[in-house]
Amino acid sequence: MAIYITIDGGTTNTRVSLVQDGHVKDTIAFAIGAGNCAAQRKTLCDVVRDGIYQLLQQNRLTVQNIKKVIASGMITSETGLYTVDHISAPAGINNLHRSLQELVYPHIIDMPIVFIPGIRIDAADYESADMMRGEEAEVYGLPLTELANCVIILPGSHSKIIRIDENECISDFSTLLSGEMIAALAGHTILSQSVELNKAQLQPEWLQKGYRYTLANNINKALFKVRILKNKYKLDQDGVYSFFIGAVLCGEIQEILRSAPQSVVIAGQSRLKQALALLLRQNSDCQIQLIEDSDARNANALGMVRIVECDPE
Repeated sequence: MAIYITIDGGTTNTRVSLVQDGHVKDTIAFAIGAGNCAAQRKTLCDVVRDGIYQLLQQNRLTVQNIKKVIASGMITSETGLYTVDHISAPAGINNLHRSLQELVYPHIIDMPIVFIPGIRIDAADYESADMMRGEEAEVYGLPLTELANCVIILPGSHSKIIRIDENECISDFSTLLSGEMIAALAGHTILSQSVELNKAQLQPEWLQKGYRYTLANNINKALFKVRILKNKYKLDQDGVYSFFIGAVLCGEIQEILRSAPQSVVIAGQSRLKQALALLLRQNSDCQIQLIEDSDARNANALGMVRIVECDPE
């Protein structure tokens, strides 16, 4: 019976999970991450320690029951607990395993913490360069029978479009601020009077109209049409929301289609996942697989364990 503690450390949130025999048994989340406590690393240490011991107590376990503690994400960055250099793409699960690093933090737990590196795209200029921390574990934790030659989309605050090669390695990827754009535009601009993020439902027709209008014009022009639709044409909140989402996601859809994928897997945030799937079905012939919300939530923790457990050839 193998029991692991995993630490998914983001910029603003930290999730500590208990994984037993390939299943996530319990998770504790904190609204504190490597970004919002960068100036006070002890705070992050305290959060991780408290999460670990709370999980142990809730599940009637001790440190001696734990095989390994594993960390990935922004917690491995310069603002996290320990800086681990990215490895270069293409990189797969074996490359990640070979690049694991261990360090003891007695203030947190009396056993080494295993840190998983992120992956970077090495490029001569900024146009092709990119980097990820945490998504590499998420990719290898998804419940997929076939990973080779597909595009994996992880929508969220920082959406990732990840291309997998024939060897099941992460070969290329793009990062887009889709989720942050949606939150910022709907919450901190004049569109806050027009767009309802929490109650509105997607309408495929208006989602497509927002996408198509933006494709033919530009996102700046399209965004003001959101206000026009609400105030002049009295479009209902579902239609306004859908047009807005279609406009914001236009660039992301174009980035996905740039490599003409035959197979697309979409995990991540539920509402963005549904919107992306609708737009891809309306504007491409690629096969689309949606990952269930529960599987998407558990993917990072399970991926960390699989990276640590893998036996490189």
